Amino acid sequence: MLLRKSLIPFLSAQETTMRSLTILALCIASSAAQAQANDPFSSPTDISPAGGTLSGSTSAATAQQGEIGVSSYAYGKSVWFRLNTPTDLRINAKTEGSNFDTTLALYRGANISEARLIAGNDDVSGAALWSEIDVEIPSGTYWLAIDGYVGAGGNYNLA
Repeated sequence: MLLRKSLIPFLSAQETTMRSLTILALCIASSAAQAQANDPFSSPTDISPAGGTLSGSTSAATAQQGEIGVSSYAYGKSVWFRLNTPTDLRINAKTEGSNFDTTLALYRGANISEARLIAGNDDVSGAALWSEIDVEIPSGTYWLAIDGYVGAGGNYNLA
């Protein structure tokens, strides 16, 4: 049997600990940098009443103090969208094509502590794990949240 010398020099316990802490710090910084801009309620992505399709990820998203979920299930990886509509309209929003079990909720209120659930859905049907909201709303400002069932996260499609 042929033995090879390691290309990595032997490190003392202190050097190993320092390198591990450096790697951990880099991982934490990388994770924070990957968080979506629309993770907090205070920084939603604006969406148009005319519609369209958006995609992104909730994997690095978090819950905020005072956040309410669409159902009695745990939540915690929400991303937020804001819809300003000058006229009454029917909103149909769905997460079909997302790769995780989504929840979808429509709120109205000036801030997260005043947010009032207008419509919400967790699973459009028993077999389909995507969510859909179809509701008529008066003119105003609304917040739409995509989250995951029991804290699930992943890549979403919003149409």
